[in-house]
Amino acid sequence: MHLANGYVRSEAIVSLFLQKGSERIYRHYGTVLGTLSQNDGYREVGFLSPSENDQANMLHELYGGAGVNIKDITYVETHGSGTQIGDKFELNAIVNALCKGRSSPLLVGSIKTNCGHAEPTAGLLGIFKVLFAAQKHMLPANLHFETPNPKIPGLFDGRVKVNFS
Repeated sequence: MHLANGYVRSEAIVSLFLQKGSERIYRHYGTVLGTLSQNDGYREVGFLSPSENDQANMLHELYGGAGVNIKDITYVETHGSGTQIGDKFELNAIVNALCKGRSSPLLVGSIKTNCGHAEPTAGLLGIFKVLFAAQKHMLPANLHFETPNPKIPGLFDGRVKVNFS
């Protein structure tokens, strides 16, 4: 049994060209509706460990501020650290913020299963993955996920599902 036993570091170069919609001169692949970030340095567990509640609140604020109905979200590209504590906090926050009243599971995944953790560009790779998936009308499968973390109830009760298709 391999339960979130870490990640593989990798290297990547990613470049995104952002344009104002009204001044767009190049091909359009997606629209940024809003951005938010936070790092609360949740001290009880450790400086690098996030707070589930603060992450869930940030997701509510982000999607609400962008005017997105959470029931319309079908997939979330996660950080997916591959660690027991990081994945637990992240997925439980996603479940708490985005899975209330859903009729089907919310698909989740992470680019890290396909190419490793390119630390400085990990977020940009995630954006690239979602833009590529939208262009090709397919979502790259998550690899190497075998045993769900028992501390993430949403994986067992059908609120979230790791994408394998």
